[in-house]
Amino acid sequence: TILSIFIMVCSSYFMSLFFFYSGFFVPKSYDKKDRYAFLFDRAKRLGIPFVVYTFFVGPYVQSGFMTLFFQTSFPQGLYNTGPTWFLNQLMFFSIIYAFACGKNWSPKIACPTLMGFFLIGSAIGLLTGIIILFTPSEDYFFAVPGFWGDYPSYPFYFFGGALAQRNDWMEKIKEKSRAVIYAWATSSIVIAVICMGGGVKDAPFALKMILQGVLVKGIMGMGVSLAVSVFFMDYVNKKYYCTSFFSKAMYTAYIIQYAFPMLVSLKFFLLILQATGNIAYDEGSTPSIYTAYIENDNLIFPGWLFVSAITLVIVWPMAYIIRSIPGFSQIL
Repeated sequence: TILSIFIMVCSSYFMSLFFFYSGFFVPKSYDKKDRYAFLFDRAKRLGIPFVVYTFFVGPYVQSGFMTLFFQTSFPQGLYNTGPTWFLNQLMFFSIIYAFACGKNWSPKIACPTLMGFFLIGSAIGLLTGIIILFTPSEDYFFAVPGFWGDYPSYPFYFFGGALAQRNDWMEKIKEKSRAVIYAWATSSIVIAVICMGGGVKDAPFALKMILQGVLVKGIMGMGVSLAVSVFFMDYVNKKYYCTSFFSKAMYTAYIIQYAFPMLVSLKFFLLILQATGNIAYDEGSTPSIYTAYIENDNLIFPGWLFVSAITLVIVWPMAYIIRSIPGFSQIL
């Protein structure tokens, strides 16, 4: 239950917020260059990692370690975008910005009030709810996982980030009530948990989808995005002794997380489960990572913490070392 709530909260906001802050840095980056230089830089910093991962690291390196650790088939397809689908979409939005907005684009749009943000989030959520009424919410489309249920918010957040940069929204957001923002985020999570956890189980399908869109992807997503942003503004917006290390390694860490570090962590956890007799396989199936399940439910949450911790211990030093290879810092 804890993990389900955690996943619901994270999926409501974190990729949208990534797009917001990615869009936030685009206008100044574009203004320093002409259109060709900007798009060339995007192709280098986003396009090269996307192509290398999609056509080499994903289908061969990641698939190779999957075969080594979990005896899966190799290769598992001709391409695998992995986490770099995000880079692909950033290139797409950057191209739109370059041609539709351009240098010194600066529409005057004041920072919304908290009620304004609430209404914007509700509108995005309503649009998402209507879309998932007629589409499979977890469908993989346009190289984006869960396209129909997640994608509607991405362009709004990306270009909203660009508007925020041009109109100094972040300084205005700093002035907004923390009590209201945190109450919004907390209450929306509680209400969504009640509704999605069975409060509307007997409601018509259409109402469930609309509520899922409005409550989770809309109101909660916007509220938690604001809460996370002001929290980091207040408590984390400073330099630490380790800031340089993490700032240099974070892009590479995002790219390589699935290719090796997480697989090693999962293998360690699987060995522990096997040694303690806490793993079983679907009845009548061939034992594999895809048919395995944990017999003791009490081990699921500790297992998640274990896998997460080991992954982080591996991925950050590994990412820093990769980026330190001569020439790689020009891309990563």
